[in-house]
Amino acid sequence: TVGEDGNYKVELKKSIDKSVTVPDTWQQVGVDLKGNTIKGDDATDTSSAKSGITFIKGTGSLHPGTELNIIDSRGEGKVQGGNGSTQYPEGVAGVGTSTSSRPTNAKVTVGQTATVIGGNGVTGKTGNGSKGGAGIAGDIETTVDGGTVKGGQGGDGIDGTKPGTGGEGGEGIQTEGNQIIINKGTVVGGKGGMGGENVTGTGGKGGQGGAGADAGKGIT
Repeated sequence: TVGEDGNYKVELKKSIDKSVTVPDTWQQVGVDLKGNTIKGDDATDTSSAKSGITFIKGTGSLHPGTELNIIDSRGEGKVQGGNGSTQYPEGVAGVGTSTSSRPTNAKVTVGQTATVIGGNGVTGKTGNGSKGGAGIAGDIETTVDGGTVKGGQGGDGIDGTKPGTGGEGGEGIQTEGNQIIINKGTVVGGKGGMGGENVTGTGGKGGQGGAGADAGKGIT
């Protein structure tokens, strides 16, 4: 619908179990999860995981950008990135940007009790755990104003004669030099994966936890 301020207003009636693409032509859009979840596609044997929400380049000549203001009036909803698979083991961001169709002026605010979380890494073909996805990643200006942003958990290393190393947890927010503003709320990196166990008692190394926020060029 269109709200009283003339901008788009989206209210979820049910959860969405696939990635949602958002073009850079919508300007300001309010999103109320209403206790529902937007969950990106998990990886398979033939394709990597996808973000819950992916900003893309829209059609046409004008690209004013899109600013998503995500809230959750019921307090149980979230935007979550897809989890890895054995073939494509890394988790991906809860909110991200397309690399093949890069958007202009992507912005997101994680407001009132909304949660954005990266997908989990898994054990890859090498036996090592892979990295979890960031909560938010890419060319996105980010504000946290009452919500929660978390990195996904790193995958566990495999047990055996040569125990695998645990994967690194995903960053809470990892942008490409864009501004990060944290007014109130929570931003945390994901847990590192557990190292695999060895019959001699010497296990693989556990993965590091992810950074809370990494803007590359500084944080305000």
